[in-house]
Amino acid sequence: MSEAVLSKAEEHLAAGDSAAAERALSAEWRDIKTAPAEAKHAMAMVRAHQKRFADAEQLLRSALTDEPQSLRHNIALGHILTLSENPTKASEAYAAAYRIDPEWPGLLNNYVTACYGAGRYDEAEKGARLMITKAPTAGAWDLLSCSLRGQGRAQEALDAANEALLTNPNHVGALHSQGAALLKLGRAADALTAFDQVEASGGSGAALSFNRAAALEKLGKPKEAKAVLEDAARRWPNAKRPN
Repeated sequence: MSEAVLSKAEEHLAAGDSAAAERALSAEWRDIKTAPAEAKHAMAMVRAHQKRFADAEQLLRSALTDEPQSLRHNIALGHILTLSENPTKASEAYAAAYRIDPEWPGLLNNYVTACYGAGRYDEAEKGARLMITKAPTAGAWDLLSCSLRGQGRAQEALDAANEALLTNPNHVGALHSQGAALLKLGRAADALTAFDQVEASGGSGAALSFNRAAALEKLGKPKEAKAVLEDAARRWPNAKRPN
């Protein structure tokens, strides 16, 4: 395998030139399907840069067929599947990587986040609790709060969010989780205060807007709620309001 070609392709990608990276790889391996696993991985990164996520996934799965115990391929596959908004498959890829090296930095966080996105809240809870035993960071407590809230355990979710904020009072995700838990507990005014703090800290997103609108509706402010939802529809047209 030509390490020089792979290095050159990586340099092109780092510079944001995916076309040059593709040319370098294609010149060395005309049929990428028969290329070594590392070349397939490199081309997958090119495809991901081009937002051709399905092609990137196919290449990485082919690389994994060649090297099933590759930590690098499994993690990259998880990232690609996350980018293509397939958290269920992403969680499976991260789980495979975790079985290879459970101590890889950030891997457990990626797995838990994917599980939450896939609606696998019980698995997300288990992973988040494990994260807390390793390092009780605000992010770990926030993930636990999210997973508990997904299971309808609002008071526990609020407790976890409060723990996160004790660790880091400025953690935007935990502020939002606190507000979301308060909303589920019927404390709309307190929830709205939390959401105001999120926005004041520079936070934004469809979930925040939807929760803010729900709080306003419960506080008897339908016009304000409608304005928030209309703004969310403009900014995130593909986002769906949760039931």
